[in-house]
Amino acid sequence: MRVGLDLHTLSGLRQGSRTYMANLAARLPYAAPDIDFVFYATDPDAPAIRALAPDAPNVTRRPIPPGRLARLVAPFPARAAREVDVLHCQYLGPLLGGPACVVSIHDILHETMPEFFPKGLGSLMRLCYPGNARRAARVLTISQFSRDAIVARYKVPPDRIAFAHLGVGEEFAPVRDPGAMTALRARLGIPDGPYILSVGRIEPRKNIPGLVAAYRILRERLGENAPALVLAGGRDRLFADFHARITADGGGAGLVFAGSVPQADLPALYCGAAVFAYPSFGEGFGLPVAEAMACGAPVVASTAPAVPEVAAGAALLVDPRDPAGLADALARILTDPALASDLSARGLARARELTWDPAVALCLEAYRLAAEGK
Repeated sequence: MRVGLDLHTLSGLRQGSRTYMANLAARLPYAAPDIDFVFYATDPDAPAIRALAPDAPNVTRRPIPPGRLARLVAPFPARAAREVDVLHCQYLGPLLGGPACVVSIHDILHETMPEFFPKGLGSLMRLCYPGNARRAARVLTISQFSRDAIVARYKVPPDRIAFAHLGVGEEFAPVRDPGAMTALRARLGIPDGPYILSVGRIEPRKNIPGLVAAYRILRERLGENAPALVLAGGRDRLFADFHARITADGGGAGLVFAGSVPQADLPALYCGAAVFAYPSFGEGFGLPVAEAMACGAPVVASTAPAVPEVAAGAALLVDPRDPAGLADALARILTDPALASDLSARGLARARELTWDPAVALCLEAYRLAAEGK
């Protein structure tokens, strides 16, 4: 059997969808040496693509057109049908022709939370995703919440969709390196002392304004003892306006805008945090929560789906629309060492449960069923 992986998302921003495909591509060839894999990428010779399963003899790398029309309509679908038995795509598979398709859909938040998506993009997703999901040989997703939503909204037969949680990379571990942390603080502008950490793209759905509001309440309570709030993440087109609003009239005191932090620096950043905060309005999964727990950081997270699935009792959960409640949770961890230690231990135990093995096994089962026409 020959399986193609559409890796065009690996040329984009570091988000959950990119992390998902990169980790699958790195593991699948070794887990199934009897399957020949074709890695389709916009630049097959890019270091990031060459680094995936670099010594696997059952991998070839081939180009995929960068344009959406060429990738979904023509000429790529017809070419893929000649080259592979099954094609694994994210969100959208070929709209015309192509081989049997396995589609991974992380979430359908554009349906359930349309206010957080650009109008044009949201409309396009609502137009294309449902039929594509129903046409797919198999649909994979990353949480029980997303599976239930896709079945309900898109009428995908329940026996053709399955989920496996995302895994946490082995690099995320509670390793303490004072020298590396000192250098990282200097690079990112993080002052000495404890800090609250947020990791994730700075966009409305991530509820950074709500976190900043909670932080201001916390600063009023703790005064000079309040830790810094480090916001690490890429910035969307609305960032300039967001930054201007929250820093007006001295409102940015204590905030550190770290920008998009390289993957190699994230473990140290998580390890150094006194508390990790993730008050998102909604997620298909919420991988930063798992990464923070794997590094031993106590976590305060949102009650919004599917974040509680990730936390699984190992974090304090708060209503994302309640800044005062979020401030209370942060203050509890910052002022109660026993609670912080307990959350850290529970988080480490939970993170150990989140490996990539179930997702890899789920993919292999889906490929075989798709190839058999089941």
